[in-house]
Amino acid sequence: MFLWVRFLGVQDSTPLVMGRLLERKCLIVTGSAFVDGTDARSPYVRISFSLATDRKMEEVIPHVTCTCLILNLTCCHTT
Repeated sequence: MFLWVRFLGVQDSTPLVMGRLLERKCLIVTGSAFVDGTDARSPYVRISFSLATDRKMEEVIPHVTCTCLILNLTCCHTT
């Protein structure tokens, strides 16, 4: 299972993911990884939960939420 999230006010999630989120130990795949083209930009990220247990999910979701709050990121869930 995975979840697509769009960062509002962000045009390219790559610098965010490769910098500030990685520093906070949030490893998330940028949306541009799923777009054809080398210069693709995307405000989306994909968070994968395929191997996470329910218990691990209870630990991870608050961490991701807290990280977004600390970094002053506004997110909206997409389907």
